[in-house]
Amino acid sequence: MKKSIQFIFLFILSTAVNAQYYQYSQYNYASQRVNPGAISLSNYATAGFIYRRQDTSPDLKLNSFVFSAKYPIIAKNGGKRWSSIGFSVAEDQTGLGGVLVANELGLSYALNFATGENQTLSIGTKINYQSRKVNTDALFTGSQYVAGSGFGSELNSGEDFADFNTNFFSYSGGIIWQKNDRDGRRNRHLGISTFDINQPNESLFEGESPLPSTFVLEGGYRVFENQLLAIYPELLYTYSNAASALNIGAVTRYSLDDINPRTAGSAIELHTKYLLNEGVVLGIQFVREGLSIGTSYDIPLHRTVAHSGAFEIGLELNKLIESRYKVKKRNAKKIKRKRIKKVRKSKRKRRKRKKKKKEPDTKRKSETKKVKEIVTKNSEDNSQTIIEDKSITDLSEGSEEVNVTTTIGNIKHEPLLLEPTQLVYYFDFNSSNTEKETKNYLSDLIEILEKDEYIKIKIVGHTDNVGTEAYNMKLSKQRAKEISDQLLIGNIASDRIRSDGKGEMEPLSDNSTAEKRSQNRRVEITLYY
Repeated sequence: MKKSIQFIFLFILSTAVNAQYYQYSQYNYASQRVNPGAISLSNYATAGFIYRRQDTSPDLKLNSFVFSAKYPIIAKNGGKRWSSIGFSVAEDQTGLGGVLVANELGLSYALNFATGENQTLSIGTKINYQSRKVNTDALFTGSQYVAGSGFGSELNSGEDFADFNTNFFSYSGGIIWQKNDRDGRRNRHLGISTFDINQPNESLFEGESPLPSTFVLEGGYRVFENQLLAIYPELLYTYSNAASALNIGAVTRYSLDDINPRTAGSAIELHTKYLLNEGVVLGIQFVREGLSIGTSYDIPLHRTVAHSGAFEIGLELNKLIESRYKVKKRNAKKIKRKRIKKVRKSKRKRRKRKKKKKEPDTKRKSETKKVKEIVTKNSEDNSQTIIEDKSITDLSEGSEEVNVTTTIGNIKHEPLLLEPTQLVYYFDFNSSNTEKETKNYLSDLIEILEKDEYIKIKIVGHTDNVGTEAYNMKLSKQRAKEISDQLLIGNIASDRIRSDGKGEMEPLSDNSTAEKRSQNRRVEITLYY
């Protein structure tokens, strides 16, 4: 009996222990298994897990899971990420009720360096402690067999399989480069890593059995993107134990921003991959701010004893980490803006009281001017912009305000009164281009400015907080300049136009979600006499 059990052990060990280092199909949920440097590519703290069940034969199944987490280390002054720490816990159970059990505890650390605008180079290392043992509970009772009565629980068989275990440390390292867009999404990446560099002894029996080192190469590039769709081809090559595996495919992302306000900032990702000479992977993931959940299934091209299909499910939670310095700075700006608004409100009240004292019983006649008011009329098929003549009141002393609000597309504004009037234009991320609707509105605005040469205009650009402050300041000025250039093309005198950029200093929202960040990507136009 002992020989037969040992034969089973040897078969399992030959197919499992010395098998090729494998990657999860949804390896974005187990990035520390691909490259230790990946933990320091963003300012997000993450925690997640992935579970895999692979069928190999009716009695032999592979069950494994990895739980991993990482946390970025942010500089106190300036708020820049300079390194990250991470850890992982893993367990593998191989067939026949989990005869071979492997447990792993890993600790990772990575340093990151800026190599350009929104570009990061991260160098990481990982230390693993692994424990492997044989569990024979599903194979035999461990009791002595007594003829005529069966197995006696009080009689030990004399077989001690508890000696089949091993513990060891292994070391890994990697380097990875990544470029993001201004919305924080990966635009391209390239990484190289090596696992089990020290080749520790993994033998469960007497003798030496060095664990082979594993070489991993990964890369990807976004080839297409518009407001709704993005396509990101990528590959993962693994070489281990004189065998190689190539995983090549694409992640197709479909944005849910325009479907419903509740789905703003969310997306569906379709993962389609081909495993060279093995099969294909079909997966789907739901992604939004703070959450990612997905599932996939491996479809083998040739059903064999080793692989007859695999199912995976993964989950990841994330949270943006900011330095106390940056939070305090943002809060100070909010307090400053509130104080300015309070002072302005107080000044307006004092002016109104002075006006009432000067003319307690009489009202000066107000002068009436003819201006063009832009009105948007919506039909079932399209929206049309029409210019109508409207009479509004000159806000000289003692006059009354006319309260009318006009909306066109994303632009909300008051009629052109003699006190400052504000209009707002919104932009896509990392963009300073005006859309067709905005250009149509600007042509109507130019016509109004031509009718009244005393109206002046102030243009101020704004951004969200994604990217460096210097880049955001530059982008905000580009956005203001784009509007200014459109007016200059329309022959509006340059001395009537003032333009400036505030970068990320004056947000309308707190930048905590993609939807709120989109509200901060804007240009504000103030009209005044």
